[in-house]
Amino acid sequence: MFGSIGALVFDQEFNGLKHNDDDVAKWASATVILHGTRAAALPTKYLPFSLLLLSQVVKFKRSSEFCNKAIPNRKELLRAGAGKPVDLPHAFIDAEDLESNIAMDDLQVKPESTVTMSAGSDTLPRSLP
Repeated sequence: MFGSIGALVFDQEFNGLKHNDDDVAKWASATVILHGTRAAALPTKYLPFSLLLLSQVVKFKRSSEFCNKAIPNRKELLRAGAGKPVDLPHAFIDAEDLESNIAMDDLQVKPESTVTMSAGSDTLPRSLP
């Protein structure tokens, strides 16, 4: 499942099953749990209740660091002459506001990619035969 999401969202194969590595699944799960819990239970944003979510925060930060590296890496490959892939990160990078013609910056591309990965972790398995 995350191999498909990795290919669509980050143009990378995570190969979690092949290498028995579930880090990406944990990242997606932590993102949903962390933000869902904080939205539903506001005290979890503050000490001492925030300590209940510490492991989720650590996993979310790893996911965030991955996204922070993935976007500049993609742009560097394109500057170096790599072929233009047809996938979601490139759609986000190329996206422009219809009225202002301003492209999305890295700070906008990152959350779009993160949300897409988290959303895909739930919907992709349900859509596969």
